[in-house]
Amino acid sequence: MLIGEPGIGKSTLLAEAYDDLDDALVLRAAGAEQEMDLPLAMLIQLLLPVRHLFDLVSDRNRHVLVAAIEDGDPSSPVTLGLAVLDLLGALAEREALTVLVLDDAQWSDELSAATLQFAIRRLTNERVATLLAARSGMTTLFNDVTKVEVSGVDTEVCRSILSVDGAVTMEVARRAREVCGGNPFVLGQLGAILTPQQRAGIDPLPDIMPTGSALSALLQQRIDALAESTRVALAVLAAAGSADRRSVTGAWAGLGVSSIDLLGAERANLIAPGPDGYQFTHPLMRSAVLSGVEPHLRRTAHRAVADALPTSSVERRAHHLDLAADGPDPAVAEVLEATAVRAAGQGAHEVAAIAWERAARHSMSPIEVARRLGEAGSSYWKAHRPEHGIPLSQEAVAMIDHGPARAMIVFGLGDMVAFWTDTRAGVQMLVEEAHTVQRESPALAASMMCQAGNFAALGGDARQGVEYSRLGENFAERADPITQIGCRAFTTHLRLVHGDALDLRTELDELDVLGALIGPNASADLVQLGQLIVFDLMTLGRWDAADDLATRVITQARATGLSGIESFVHGLRGEVAWRRGRWIEARAEALFEVQFNEGREDPGGAFAHATLARVEAAMGLIDDSTKNAGLVVDRGARLGMGVLEAWGLQARGLAALARGDASSAVIDLERIWEICQQGEIGEPGPLWWHGDLIEAFWRADRMMDARRFVEYLRNRSIATGSSWAAAIVLR
Repeated sequence: MLIGEPGIGKSTLLAEAYDDLDDALVLRAAGAEQEMDLPLAMLIQLLLPVRHLFDLVSDRNRHVLVAAIEDGDPSSPVTLGLAVLDLLGALAEREALTVLVLDDAQWSDELSAATLQFAIRRLTNERVATLLAARSGMTTLFNDVTKVEVSGVDTEVCRSILSVDGAVTMEVARRAREVCGGNPFVLGQLGAILTPQQRAGIDPLPDIMPTGSALSALLQQRIDALAESTRVALAVLAAAGSADRRSVTGAWAGLGVSSIDLLGAERANLIAPGPDGYQFTHPLMRSAVLSGVEPHLRRTAHRAVADALPTSSVERRAHHLDLAADGPDPAVAEVLEATAVRAAGQGAHEVAAIAWERAARHSMSPIEVARRLGEAGSSYWKAHRPEHGIPLSQEAVAMIDHGPARAMIVFGLGDMVAFWTDTRAGVQMLVEEAHTVQRESPALAASMMCQAGNFAALGGDARQGVEYSRLGENFAERADPITQIGCRAFTTHLRLVHGDALDLRTELDELDVLGALIGPNASADLVQLGQLIVFDLMTLGRWDAADDLATRVITQARATGLSGIESFVHGLRGEVAWRRGRWIEARAEALFEVQFNEGREDPGGAFAHATLARVEAAMGLIDDSTKNAGLVVDRGARLGMGVLEAWGLQARGLAALARGDASSAVIDLERIWEICQQGEIGEPGPLWWHGDLIEAFWRADRMMDARRFVEYLRNRSIATGSSWAAAIVLR
């Protein structure tokens, strides 16, 4: 990735690079500030030229690509990423080299960036190269790339640039370079306004150099000097961005202008003819036009583009209608809501979240604002983006005093808070709101209370978790049968963790029935429940069943865009592989969740980091193991999520054993024993740490403690029927 200030020459360097690749297939796209909220804007630019090659991929992936690139239908980054990965692999087999060129990457829309990162990261030996450019000082959504800083040109090149409209002396070039930082674009603008006396060094350079705000003022003068019809046509071209040429022509016709009106802009060197119509001579030119034309003209241009787009371009039309509005507009809010619903139906929950939030900002009624903000927060949570969802949900909750509408928003907010910032605070939020709404909406209250129980157990208090879930079952007695079944499943899960496995034969059979229902078209609630059932099957040592269900949960979570569930179940499947001695498989599955969490504002450590750390310890990668385990321990302690902390402690304890540090291993592993005793976590199956603690005691020459713990584990194996615990005792 080339990094540098605007105008420094990044785009020129990219062009130089791909122009030299005669035998390569080059796919190009450029981000645009006005299109950052437009899903797939960059990806459509990139892949539209090879749409005739979509038949190279599987039928499923071809359908995904056609829907996204030709129809603009968003999908989840993973689903779309797999399709793009399939396409890039197919292109690599038929081309000498495939090169992806992404300019102005800082302005990529999130869905395109997430999709491309997913695919590019998984390319191994394929003949695919990626070249990017981004502005320095700006955040880019692309991670794990090599960055090269682009500096200004030297004095000789400065002189060449300044001499286009008349020769300049070397001294003038030197002074201009000092002031302009060697920026080629700025030097070009300066060269256009120099007088003969200034070129000769007789008169000083202009007092106001064309840099920063002064450069904007210079470009503004050029725009203001254009005829009104030219400014209208130029505004449409700038507003349309990556829209197709037919839509641009239609928008011009709607405003009574045409491409002929652009001749003045071409003479001013703002635009130049290209293979697909007029193009801006530099990205700064497009930005200057959008900021330089009158606000009403800019809104008019966006409205004209929206009217000219085909009805199938739902997201793009909504985007332009949003920018065309002058303040809140209920009609635009309705269009944006329809866009959000459509995106959610495709599993593109992050796209839906953006549309919901924009719909809220266009709403007039406080109730509608709150509802749509709540939907935005919920959609961000489904996309596993709680850092974006929490503030929106908090804003929505503050607008509603009480009732089911508020409780529904609090449900999602409590989940996010418990998972992302403070587990106990999230539990308290869920419990309090469930009590307030139990009479008006017993089903909602029951679900909230069961989720509170789940997070209480994750916090390290299995006994409290069971109590909350049973209270949820009581609320569900006045609710529908589906809610009652779901609450029983939560209670079964929490009682299993508590250590009541021998009393749960009937209940566990019911979980098997629920697991069998998870397949195509399974509801989001059932898929969410599926991850708990996978965990329970792993706990009970039913690994084949756990693997089978995990595959079905992952498939359905991917199809519906529930990326957080998908990544977590990959982590669980890695844990199952670890327990079966399949270390390479375990590492690959764990890495899926680890990579999924990379690039977030506060990724912390996930459960999969602990599995990965154990595999690394077993393979002798002690430093990597200790680092990954530490991430989990730190995040668990920070959140007050005792179970997460315990998983990290077990991995770190194993790493300590591997490097021969029994004393440190005892400290970490004994802390798990404390967490389990304090929270009455009596089932040995969820986390296999017990044998490591016995070995650590023995290596640290603490024989009495080792014997005491063996007796403790013997009692737990009898009380729970855990064959694994019994095997450790015998060993």
